[in-house]
Amino acid sequence: KELRKKLSYYSIPEYFLKLDKFPIGKHGKIDRRELKLPQMNKAVETEGDVDGLDHLLRPYVKLDNIERNVSIFDMGLTSIGAAEYSLALMNAGYDISYQELYQGQTLEGIAQIIQKKSKGCFESGLVTILGNGTGSEEVTDLLVCFPYAGGGAECFTELKKGIKKKSIAVWSVNLNNYYEEGFDEIADKLWKMIPENVKVHSLGYCVGSVPALAFIKAAKNQRRNVSSLCLCGAYPYKSIRFAKKEYAIWDFIPYRVGKMILENIYEGRIPFDEKKYGQFRKEVRKAQIYMRKYRENHTIPTTLVYANRDVLTPFYRFTYKSYCKYINNELHVHQIKNAGHYFMSKQGNLIGELFENNLD
Repeated sequence: KELRKKLSYYSIPEYFLKLDKFPIGKHGKIDRRELKLPQMNKAVETEGDVDGLDHLLRPYVKLDNIERNVSIFDMGLTSIGAAEYSLALMNAGYDISYQELYQGQTLEGIAQIIQKKSKGCFESGLVTILGNGTGSEEVTDLLVCFPYAGGGAECFTELKKGIKKKSIAVWSVNLNNYYEEGFDEIADKLWKMIPENVKVHSLGYCVGSVPALAFIKAAKNQRRNVSSLCLCGAYPYKSIRFAKKEYAIWDFIPYRVGKMILENIYEGRIPFDEKKYGQFRKEVRKAQIYMRKYRENHTIPTTLVYANRDVLTPFYRFTYKSYCKYINNELHVHQIKNAGHYFMSKQGNLIGELFENNLD
């Protein structure tokens, strides 16, 4: 705050972090991906989750670089833009008002306000913990959720609202923070974080269904168990082989066309600039390549959820049986009516209630 009085916002470091030593990778160089971990662990109750907030802000400030600790008004947000931004946040599932934008000022401050109102939600590097799940002895069941490509914890805000029992904890996995790592490596890290005295459940949304399946595969290697699986809005994805290379269907769709399709699917709530679209394509390709090599078969009780107006999963009630290749158990299929692909953020509470009822 003192530096802002004397310096321009672009002259102020995003954050300061004191380390005993730099983390060194296997090649003897500084491992930059690990630099943020000590910070996240030390400030777990105050560190905000800004993933998603910056993408929603971008259309209203016209800047390439959006800083998390700079006032959104210093970056050019007008009062009218603030009203539109607050509406975009609410439509995306964030619990924050127009007045609270002025209280928070920065993306970091806004994220902290959202987290306080989310009853204990906080981020710890690999996961964002929604509500319960901070190590309380009351927790008996843990639902580990994997978002769509490029998504974050905001995907499951409504889902958490549908879960009433305090004994159920909900984790959202921050895949964006660990994009360079494989799904198997991420799953192994997750299992090391999970206490052995809770029942674990896995949920994947859209492309997140792939790391959800990787999570179950890792359970076998860790000699752990997954009690149930829920896959939402997804077919079993596989890559396309062409000229000895692997591609996803989105690799053949140019940016402007893909942007129009995706923003229409997500009902304008998630803007896709060229960088975000590029990352989206990489994550989808990564997931589809992984599924082409997936050879596991599980006996876990499984629920499949789809929306009747989802353009990405047409004819789902006829094609869902393709999951039988990976799941050797009865598949319970549940339809969300009058909804499109973005149903988790609008009607996620129904998924939360379904999950809770299945436990009973």
